[in-house]
Parts: sequence; C-alpha cells; structure tokens
Amino acid sequence: MPILLQKLCVADCGIQRIVIADGQFPSLTTLNIKDNVISDWRSINGLQALPKLSVLYIDCEHLRCVPGIEVHEVIVAKLSGLVDLNRFDVSAVERQSAEVRFLDKYFSADDTVKEDHVDDIERLKKIHGTADVSLKSRGLDVVLLSISFEGKVVKKRVPLAITVQKLSEMVGRVFSVGLMEVKLELDKGTHKVKLENPMRTLDFYSPESNDVLHLITA
Repeated sequence: MPILLQKLCVADCGIQRIVIADGQFPSLTTLNIKDNVISDWRSINGLQALPKLSVLYIDCEHLRCVPGIEVHEVIVAKLSGLVDLNRFDVSAVERQSAEVRFLDKYFSADDTVKEDHVDDIERLKKIHGTADVSLKSRGLDVVLLSISFEGKVVKKRVPLAITVQKLSEMVGRVFSVGLMEVKLELDKGTHKVKLENPMRTLDFYSPESNDVLHLITA
C-alpha cells in the first residue's frame, strides 16, 4: 500500500543501505538521511524509486567516485528531479554540468567501476550524446589562476571540477588561513564575481586563464 508522506526525516537512524519498492512513496518530495553511513551507490539508485523527490539531505563524504568529479555532482546526475541538495539550489546550469561531467567520467570507466551507474549512463547518453561530451570536456580540465592575498600572488593550475568549498580549503592552506575566515572573489577584469555557493564547481563561474582569484578574510 502506498505511503502518502511528503516529507520524511530518518537522520541518525543507523541506516547503511536504502531499498525502496516502486510505488511505495509516490508523494515524497523531501528526504533527510543525514548522519547515516550510506556508502554504496546502489542506495542512491534506490532513491530513483521516489518519483517526486526534489529535496535531499545526505552526508556525501561516505560515497566515493572517480577522479575529476565530485560526489554531489554524481548524486545530481543520478536524481533527475533534485532541485535542492543539502540546502543548495540545483540550477539548470549546474544540472547540465553535473550530467555532462558524469557521462564523461563514467562512460569509458572499467566495468567494475560503472556497474552501479549503467542505467544512468544510458539515460544521459540519450540526452547529451557522447561526442558532445568529449568536446565539452576536452582541454577544459584545468585553468591557470593568479591567487592573491594581502599583496602576495601565487599562480596555480586549478581543476575546473573543484568545488568552491574545496577551492577555499586549498587556498586557505596556501596562505595558512583558517577555512572559516576564507571568502573568494574572482576578478575577471571587467567585473568581479563572489564565489558564495560552496557546492558549485569552479567552471560554473566561467574562469579564464590569468583571471585573479582574491582571498578575502572576514
């Protein structure tokens, strides 16, 4: 019998795996599964049985993915209805970026690596193709940025797939500044852009070689 819940919180319940029968939660839009050790992608696949799921709270650090993509991007690529992941909006641009990057990184992966992702690869191939993915990804893996803090400038090649949070951690280590004090601003010459969403990847902000990334402390 279907359970007509719209919101469900099972945070910190000792959950390690998710199995949901088709049609069991047809109305569920919001799910909180934080503070559970969920480390397998089959559990994320299980969430695809929630047709109206749009808001998800989950600890991403227990999941692993291939290099060049972040766990939250894989989750976004797999769950096509998500608009809010851990209180951060999933925009159309971020969804397309996540889906293209996912397809690029997993399409040619070893069978053992992509066995939990085969259905998603096939679904996204129909949307994005494969030739387009390679063209979008080719030569766009890193960008050379000048990173500036208190008059000091360091040039560094930065992966476009890096999230703002990871970039903040990296820049903080370069200049020995605590993460809680770090704010980032990208100077593109004609205008400046604040990097305020920690889950967004750097390529969302369209950085170009020799743009200046300013580290601003609170």
